[in-house]
Amino acid sequence: MSDNRFPDNDKLQKAYLDSLRRQERRNAGLDGEDNDPVDAHKYRDPEEKDPEVYNKIVSEIERKRAVRSSSIWSDEPVIPVKESIWLNKEKAAPKQEPAYEKKPANNRTTFELKLSEEMKEKLGRAGGAAQTAREPLREENASRPRQRAGQTSNTRKRPEGQSSRTRPHPDVREREPVAETAPARVSTSAAKPKFKDHETEFSFINAVLCILMVFGVGISLVVMKRESGVLESENRMYAEFPKFSAKSYFSGDYADGIVNFYTDTIPNREKFKSFSSTFSKLFGISDDEYSVIGEVHEGEKQQLDEEKLRTTTKATVYTGGYTTTTSNGGKTLDESQGEQTQSVTESTRPVETVKKDVIPEEGEWAGNIVMVNMGTPEVRAMPIFYGLFENGEKYAGVLNDYKKMVGPTVNVYNMQVPLASAYYLPKKMREQGVGTDQHDSILNVNASLDGVIGIDLYGVLGAHDDEYIYSRTDHHWQPLGAYYAAQEFAKEAGVPFAELSTYQRCEIEGFCGTLYGYSENNPELKQYPDTFIYYKPRNNYTIDYYDESFSNILENRGHSLFLDWVTGVNCYSAILGSDLGIPAIKTDVHNGRNLVVIKNSYGNALIPFLTGSFENIYVVDYRYATISMQDFFNRIHATDVLFGLSISGSYTDTHIQAMRNIMQ
Repeated sequence: MSDNRFPDNDKLQKAYLDSLRRQERRNAGLDGEDNDPVDAHKYRDPEEKDPEVYNKIVSEIERKRAVRSSSIWSDEPVIPVKESIWLNKEKAAPKQEPAYEKKPANNRTTFELKLSEEMKEKLGRAGGAAQTAREPLREENASRPRQRAGQTSNTRKRPEGQSSRTRPHPDVREREPVAETAPARVSTSAAKPKFKDHETEFSFINAVLCILMVFGVGISLVVMKRESGVLESENRMYAEFPKFSAKSYFSGDYADGIVNFYTDTIPNREKFKSFSSTFSKLFGISDDEYSVIGEVHEGEKQQLDEEKLRTTTKATVYTGGYTTTTSNGGKTLDESQGEQTQSVTESTRPVETVKKDVIPEEGEWAGNIVMVNMGTPEVRAMPIFYGLFENGEKYAGVLNDYKKMVGPTVNVYNMQVPLASAYYLPKKMREQGVGTDQHDSILNVNASLDGVIGIDLYGVLGAHDDEYIYSRTDHHWQPLGAYYAAQEFAKEAGVPFAELSTYQRCEIEGFCGTLYGYSENNPELKQYPDTFIYYKPRNNYTIDYYDESFSNILENRGHSLFLDWVTGVNCYSAILGSDLGIPAIKTDVHNGRNLVVIKNSYGNALIPFLTGSFENIYVVDYRYATISMQDFFNRIHATDVLFGLSISGSYTDTHIQAMRNIMQ
């Protein structure tokens, strides 16, 4: 090709460097030829070293550059050169320390193909910004002749029709700056995974271990000894293996009983629950019973319908036509008193009893409960009640349906038991609106009843709030509180009632109840535990425990109303022992009144104080019963039905639905 079009840059560079070397040797007073390779990097500023030679080279480059139309590195068209290391020095960017590119680990030479904007557009690539950043670098590299290691300036010949290329001296190549926007170069010789050849074996071993673990745990849960007796954390008995019968088998109850037995009696169940709770907390997870300390959102105070309260029709007790027992054992229908029901329209908002000065000023949150009197023997933990009035109205609707079902000759009562926080919540928390007003919640239900007798316990218990009516470490009330509630119920029902002095007082020391766990094991509750005080009636009675379907007597439950041997967190179960099953109590009272108590665990403490008031008492926990209450009422000739439960249960959707589910 014509030299006018493609200058021999190798020769030009060699002549320039040789000139610099000769001038240097002359200045140093040296004679003779010097055949050693010349290091171009030694002469950083050619204009300062030899201005004459520099100007000559600049003139030659200007002449040649005017006619050059293609790159010496490839056949691709290029953008006209704007800057070079020889020209436009005054426009060049300030000198910066160049970034040096590391050699690949395998010492291979890596080439980077640089494309023009026009070519990138033809290839459909978007690289304008990167190309602009790299362009000065390309111009600089295009102006430098490259040479192989160990050679001065030999040009590698290529077949005719291709442009020639030269490889730079290793020192030159190592010092070439890399554009900041250029992508990082990744070695193409990545090492293979060390254990790739054994991938199949590891997958097989992993599958075998998983299968062994699943089957191992399953088999161990079947063959290991099952839990039995009292489940302390839930205050109930463990499920028992069902008895086989053709009826239960074809109805599906037998199979359901087996599933319930194996689910409920998992070996080391309590330890697994503790481990699961601890493990979950590592991830910031908590269950409903052991919540982390957090913000409690107080909503706007719900407003009672005062007009509805003023116009509520209050039902009274039906006292006529009961079947009574004669002295010779016969049955007769007592109609001497006749029917004494009446309807009166009056306000159901009573005057609140003046409370004792037992409300603390301040308290603190521990989990989802409040603690007061910290550091003293009077330390108390208490759950907070949050209820929506609309749920209370749903509960009232269920009780109204029960009343319609049993008819006018069966009395139905509502007795919601307030929580301890109704009386002992700190004053500052009351002012902040913590929780739902429990008295208003009771009034809200009673105002929605139709034919059901509402019993308001708020003032009754409030008159004794300076006595030991609630446990300090447990979410249940103390039997003394249940005594005052039973007394009020007997007054409404028109039945006799025995004074507390006629009962035998029993005590269990060291009662640290459920709130110890709810407070995340606050040590102060452990330091100052409760004393569980319960009372045994002195009149004669017998008790049998039936299963949840009222089909079979559970002999393993015994025939005692009390479990005097319980200790620890389970002290509350000293009365009735468990919420499972249906206790049937026959007393020495002969008034023909047969009472059914539909309850949650709060109702257990009521039962001993009613043995002197009703001839027969049946206790049904709506959470576990599997009977039809309509058939049950007819079967036992019920005269009175008492819904005795905590206010929380009466405002909880699942509890309300459970009461409805057992109606038919």
